Amino acid sequence: MNWRIEMAALGLLVTACGGAMAQDATSVSTPQAEADPQLWPAASSPDALTDPATETRIEGLLAKMTLEQKVGQLIQADISAIEPADLAAYPVGSILAGGNSGPYGNERASAADWNRLVREFRTASLANAGDGLAIPIIFGVDAVHGHNNIPGATVFPHNIGLGAAHDVDLIRRIGAATAREIAASGIEWTFAPTLAVPQDPRWGRTYEGYSSDPKLVAAYAEAMVQGLQGELKAGVPLAEGKVAATAKHYLADGGTDNGVDQGDATISEEDLVRIHAAGYPVAIEAGALTVMASFSSWNGVKHHGNHSLLTDVLKDRMGFDGFVVGDWNGHGQVAGCTVTSCAAAINAGLDMFMAPDSWKALYTSTLAQARDGTIPMARIDDAVRRILRVKAKLGLLDDPLRERADYSAIGSADHLALAREAVAKSLVLLKNNGSVLPIRPGAKVLVAGPGADNMAMQNGGWTISWQGTDVAKADFPNGQTIWQALSSAIDDAGGTATLSADGSFDSRPDVAVVVLGETPYAEMQGDVPTLDYQPIGAEDLALLRRLKGQGIPVVSIFLSGRPMFTSPEINASDAFVAAWLPGTQANGIADVLVARRSGEPARDFSGTLPFDWPADARSPVTEPLFDRGYGLTYAASQTIPQLSEDLGIDLAEALNLETFFADGRAQDPWVLAVADAGGKRPVGPGAAASPGGAVAVRSVDVTAQEDGKAFTWSGAGQVLIEGPPANLSAQHEAGDVLRIDMRVDDPGSGEAQLAMHGQSVPLTSWLAAAPRGEVATLRVPLRCLFAEGEVLKTVGNVVRIDGDRGLALTLLEARLEEGQEDPDCTRWSGADAQNRGALIFSDDFNAGSLDRDKWSVVGPEFWVNNEQQAYVDSPETIRFLPAGAVPGAEDGVLVLQPRFSEGFETPTGRVADFVSGRINTRGKFDFTHGRAAARIRMPDAEGVWPAFWLLGNGNWPDTGEIDILEYVGEKDWVGVALHGPGYSGETPLVNKHFFEDGTDVTQWHVYAVEWSDSEIVFTVDDRTIYRATRPMVEHYGQWVFDTPKFVILNFALGGAYPFKTNGIEEPYNGLPAETVERIKAGEITMEVDWVRVHAAE
Repeated sequence: MNWRIEMAALGLLVTACGGAMAQDATSVSTPQAEADPQLWPAASSPDALTDPATETRIEGLLAKMTLEQKVGQLIQADISAIEPADLAAYPVGSILAGGNSGPYGNERASAADWNRLVREFRTASLANAGDGLAIPIIFGVDAVHGHNNIPGATVFPHNIGLGAAHDVDLIRRIGAATAREIAASGIEWTFAPTLAVPQDPRWGRTYEGYSSDPKLVAAYAEAMVQGLQGELKAGVPLAEGKVAATAKHYLADGGTDNGVDQGDATISEEDLVRIHAAGYPVAIEAGALTVMASFSSWNGVKHHGNHSLLTDVLKDRMGFDGFVVGDWNGHGQVAGCTVTSCAAAINAGLDMFMAPDSWKALYTSTLAQARDGTIPMARIDDAVRRILRVKAKLGLLDDPLRERADYSAIGSADHLALAREAVAKSLVLLKNNGSVLPIRPGAKVLVAGPGADNMAMQNGGWTISWQGTDVAKADFPNGQTIWQALSSAIDDAGGTATLSADGSFDSRPDVAVVVLGETPYAEMQGDVPTLDYQPIGAEDLALLRRLKGQGIPVVSIFLSGRPMFTSPEINASDAFVAAWLPGTQANGIADVLVARRSGEPARDFSGTLPFDWPADARSPVTEPLFDRGYGLTYAASQTIPQLSEDLGIDLAEALNLETFFADGRAQDPWVLAVADAGGKRPVGPGAAASPGGAVAVRSVDVTAQEDGKAFTWSGAGQVLIEGPPANLSAQHEAGDVLRIDMRVDDPGSGEAQLAMHGQSVPLTSWLAAAPRGEVATLRVPLRCLFAEGEVLKTVGNVVRIDGDRGLALTLLEARLEEGQEDPDCTRWSGADAQNRGALIFSDDFNAGSLDRDKWSVVGPEFWVNNEQQAYVDSPETIRFLPAGAVPGAEDGVLVLQPRFSEGFETPTGRVADFVSGRINTRGKFDFTHGRAAARIRMPDAEGVWPAFWLLGNGNWPDTGEIDILEYVGEKDWVGVALHGPGYSGETPLVNKHFFEDGTDVTQWHVYAVEWSDSEIVFTVDDRTIYRATRPMVEHYGQWVFDTPKFVILNFALGGAYPFKTNGIEEPYNGLPAETVERIKAGEITMEVDWVRVHAAE
């Protein structure tokens, strides 16, 4: 299992309930994607949701509401992008807190802070009264395995573990406990339960599904809705301690081809009904108040835009009377739509847009579409009526500010005991040869492995943050890691336990317990190309074999969000336990695995597999090693023989690290897309265009039927081939070449570039020299693009062609192939000579969170220049938007955003009224000489001070400072500067660059510095704006630019430089009142598309 090739989880970034791009954005109705309602089960919401008195009241409200208020009800915004004050001008109907959003910029906020924030938004919504009428907001969160947003709350096993318990009553009780904790923090709506029926465990959201068995999902759907909401009663709100449930994601999110998140389920309507719809009729009958539309497609049509499914089936045939909410900007994936304009989704039956950061422009466009009739008034009234029904059932129309909080319920003893029970019931015993379990009283036990003392691994994604990667023991002082739980139980039974992550020991143990498994992930970042556990390195297997080879009985506790091919690990273990993602109450594991002094454990195993367990790495699983429903017990054990370790696949072929495009389409797992300033759109079989229309694409015949894709540029845009982050370092070591076969139909008159993983090659002259109408081959050696293979360990973008008006190309093939051992990097097959050194550092900000292997965050103890902010490590000030979410961005986007936080006190006692973000690579990356560049856009806001710069290690200014970009709020110019001994502070080595008419800082620009031992050259969009030679610098002082510098990005407010420019003293030094108000409104951001550093040539 030690392979030289690797592919990590899919990395198209998102938050909350979803993300940006998917396999197909087509929404044109086709017979294959148009449902026949008569084939679907009939159902209906309880009459208690639409009792006559409530309906009469709602009609009265509708008659009084202004059009602005009605349209506002259709909009949901995220707390990271909206402030309560915004509701005075924008009467939005709902607020959510996505996976990386916490109150006041603190993702570890207390229940009291959550309650305060909800009440602030609701109070603001009540102040916006049109004609004397105000409609309160409804507030929603992703509480998907307990109230997982709050430290110290009860966190239950993820749904896959609950599926293993096969206990309907347990699910009902968990729903009730979760609802009580959500309500206790002042919140009334959760985006749960997930009713997916996953069919391909490669899907990164498999653990959010209870089982691959639709019958179990249906039984759990009813129980969880009942637990969360209680019984609906006519004319009265939900009972105290109950919250609105959301049946999601409608539909077949667990049935996409190859398990690709947000992908396309190319299945029959029979399978759509029989498998994937199983949970919805029962959830509706149980009274589910909301349904969430899926990002995914059915036979090429996005669910957000499929009228036959949203309206004809869900609302008409199934009789759903609540409202349908979208997923995170999911409407933007409907053809003809963007995230800021999508009448098609509302007309299809969506009732509420989830528009986390696009809400303001979406409100404006939807209002215009309502006024001009693009969205009929009857459709708007129907959507608002449904939303008001739910608000009425939550009591929001009667007493919206009633106090619901009961902080004592958060992590209460009875809830923790319930979670402990759930953990115990979720465990599945796959092997127990020699009855090594339970661990005997008095045993000497070694506890090892990466998951032994790792609260993040045992909780998985959707814990505190979206991806859950930064969860620590301190977040759950009322919980236990597996080590803590085992150690305590072993000690109570008279034994001893020793923790050793690497398995080393001084005194030989009687038994070793190794905790291994997947690291946390959520959504598409968890997509995998095969089911093989640890296809590269196999360090956990090596640990198991080492212990086994020493004659020590080995117990494996496997943490995972899916069944995986682990036959080698099972063979190297005497006992093997599938523990899934158990949450915080690991005492439940000890209850089953450790015998008490009596010799008997507190519980026997009772869990059985909710999915087939694979016999090899292939997926979907058709010939399982262990069938769904399998599970051993102490009472009924059996011996597991040696298992086959055959992968069953050609791993290299499955991962496909060589062929990206062939036969007229992108080859799995790669995706072809077109992009422009309006966003990005995947390309399917049919004709398509980028969201802004700059790049059109269609299938053409070149040497065979539809074997090529013809692209025509009418403006600036890109063609991209992207996929799961892939490790191409071995291909670099082998000397491979990126080969692209294409026909140049028109070279155009503008500049063109070819790029891979941020390293670009000028393409203009090659295009001009290529023969017209004939297929030509471009070969680019990887060693010429990248000096070291280390930077190629996570390549998500393998091909990007940037072009402009007039360019026309037909793509036939893109692949890696063998190259020369020592390639000539001055020219290759007619391509332009490379004009930059190797890429040695890059970040495209596609991961959804800060890559802390590259960046550090500066905290509030740092303060200089009389700046008015304090820096904090928070997703409110340092956040990320997915690829395609920001117009004009090439990749994901880092957002540095100042926030108003009156009276914020720093550890040094300084008080600031603002917080903001500052990151740097100090101690993680620095370089001497080369090119540093970043693609950035900034706000038109007086008194702001964002910057991109390099700084030496040591005392300032002795080790030098290179200011690549400084902006102080006059949008027509930016500054550059050098600082060193003799020329610091008011340095003479400074210059202003004034933009040409029609261009300013609010547009995307590439700010860069070319730095050598003889000169430092500053550029904007590759145009030189200032050059400082060594003699120029030494005229003022010592040249200190032959030593390493690290990279800094920050967003300061006010202070010395802005004050020097604008002379403003009040209300803050250098910062005017207008900018302060815009900061409060969440309008001020610095957006960074990417950062790249190239070595000197």
